Amino acid sequence: MNKKLQLFSLSILPLIYAGCVPKTTQIIPQQTHTNSSPPITQQPRELLPPSQTDSQNIIYHTLPTVQGSKVIIGERSNGFIFPQYRGKIVLLEIFGKTCHFCLGEMPFINYIKNKYKNEIQIIAIQAQEPMSPQKTSELIHRFNMTYPIIEGADATDLLSSIRDKYEWYGVLPYKILIKDGVSEYFYKGEANKKEMEEYIQSLL
Repeated sequence: MNKKLQLFSLSILPLIYAGCVPKTTQIIPQQTHTNSSPPITQQPRELLPPSQTDSQNIIYHTLPTVQGSKVIIGERSNGFIFPQYRGKIVLLEIFGKTCHFCLGEMPFINYIKNKYKNEIQIIAIQAQEPMSPQKTSELIHRFNMTYPIIEGADATDLLSSIRDKYEWYGVLPYKILIKDGVSEYFYKGEANKKEMEEYIQSLL
């Protein structure tokens, strides 16, 4: 086992222990997570140059995607910002490659992506053990995953911060709706599709 994979396995094991769950969705308004959240103690894997940071104590993660591009995620006390997707609501989806409920949601995620393509950007993090190239290709083609996909092994600091700030301990799937840098709603487990779309529409 190489050093990167070993570090990922040790750091993410507590997160994925709970595995995926059925429709036990918990929706939490943003105001329950304020600036009183625990301070960020993890150092990001890669920081943008100081000239690209700002005065709001935002930590920037530059994360590679399985498609070969990079996604920049700015971490702040009450949410995240996405410089590449300014003006869009971001659906941050944490899923597992073998999670039955995660894969069952993929058609709905695609529905959201297509119906709200001008308003919503989807970013996915695969939080189980890293996918093989064959598995990656299979999932992308099977579910038409044309949005950025990040391996959890490349986002351990970001996942640790989500765990510390939002008390996420591995329930899959897990989704955060983020608007204007503020985490508005959280979905633990398989989301109620009608309810989730209503929340999305309320943010438009």
